[in-house]
Amino acid sequence: MRARDLLLTFGRTTYPSVRWLVGGVFPLGVAVAIVVRLLWPGAKGGHIALLAFEGGVAYLWAFFMPASLLLARDARQLRIPRLEAVAAAAVGLAALATVGIGAALGKATLGETSAAALTALVLASGFAFSLLPGPVAMLIGLLPAASDAARRVLPVPTLDDPRSTIWWAVAAAGFGVICAIRWHGLIRLDDREAERSSAMVMRLRGKNATGHWAGSGAGVRTVDRRRPGWLQPEANLRRTGPAHPVASLRVALGGGFVPQTLRGLCRRGLTMAGPMLVFIAAMMLILATKPDATVSSLGVIYALGTPMLAGLAFMLALGLPLVSALTVRQRWSTSQRELAVLGVLPGLGTPDRVRQALLRAALARPVVINLLLTVAGWIIAQRMNLSVIATLALVGAPLLCLLAGVALTLDALGPQPLRGWALGLVCSALTIVVLISTITGMLASQLRQGGPWAGSPALWSIYLAVALALTTVLGWIAARGARGMARQPHPFLAHG
Repeated sequence: MRARDLLLTFGRTTYPSVRWLVGGVFPLGVAVAIVVRLLWPGAKGGHIALLAFEGGVAYLWAFFMPASLLLARDARQLRIPRLEAVAAAAVGLAALATVGIGAALGKATLGETSAAALTALVLASGFAFSLLPGPVAMLIGLLPAASDAARRVLPVPTLDDPRSTIWWAVAAAGFGVICAIRWHGLIRLDDREAERSSAMVMRLRGKNATGHWAGSGAGVRTVDRRRPGWLQPEANLRRTGPAHPVASLRVALGGGFVPQTLRGLCRRGLTMAGPMLVFIAAMMLILATKPDATVSSLGVIYALGTPMLAGLAFMLALGLPLVSALTVRQRWSTSQRELAVLGVLPGLGTPDRVRQALLRAALARPVVINLLLTVAGWIIAQRMNLSVIATLALVGAPLLCLLAGVALTLDALGPQPLRGWALGLVCSALTIVVLISTITGMLASQLRQGGPWAGSPALWSIYLAVALALTTVLGWIAARGARGMARQPHPFLAHG
């Protein structure tokens, strides 16, 4: 089979919406890398350009390439060994092509060998992120944020350290072995075992893509069965019924909208904070075995906790609005037969009251979380005396996510939602802008001291231009969705 056909395998095994989403993020990462390299020719600019490219590589290999495993699994069940071999060969060829691009891009900064080793590590860890069980995958997602802080405890080399090539190559080989083992095991699972697997790649089966995010009601129950008994959600149904239309609609929407008890919220928080606490505890144990260490336990907790909290804030600010909006989009799709049942819930009142209650049920939590993150960003900026542009980056990111949640939810409730490619482009641009703002928060001390981010007005001008353009587009989407929703005789009408 020709190399072109092998590389097209990934596009043929994923949903069009996923292709558009990843096809927006990865080229954006490459474009940012090229622009930064042209506008900032020094070593710092080269490092930032390479990291922008590696971010796109991580996204590509975590969310796009793993679909080849599902193809290999189907081929094995259908007894088509040649197709299974094609899926594996496509992964290998794509890995070589990605490493080659990374080596060429980082040749002038790190050298071909070092850049190739770093790219191999990023793609292998991104692929492992999708193949490993959920809690372990979350630890992999936190490694970039924690690697800098871990240097206080472990001899982790910096980007310019000559030893870094060996470190990256060994780590890439380790992740490669893990991926091979998981690939071998996952393609041999029967349907019942695959249904209970917590590996993210197994959730790509079905309609868990953009526009079909949470699957049907059965899909929601499948996700619950993947959790142990003590982590099962615990719904709070005390304040539901005709007197409480908002809470009733949250229960009817299902999934993450369902109100939780205090114990259920603590369990959910434990699933998110647990891996971070385990990582910090491991670093503390390593520190305890080093009597000559020059850093205190409190310093380790602060150094590790800061980037992890920044990563958690990124996931909350971006994830809650998008997941909520995409879940609503899925619920209002033409394939959902349960939508008409919502219209006969007692106590909802007139269509205008139903619209208000529905928007409160869908948007209350993302709006509150992003407003809290906005206040937190303002406090951090004031405490560190950051510049006006840096303050705008910290405060504007959660507000932009809030606007995106409102706009995409109104769009999903309207009669003509955005097409998959347009939705993918909007989500990709939003991810890039919010990621840059998160990095700004992590480099706040460097900004205050006149570091590279503060010393590049050209980059900040591009960032602000993209953010303003995205704000304008989201405002247009929100106005369009509100007009369409208002014209409908009733909000519980599926997309035509």
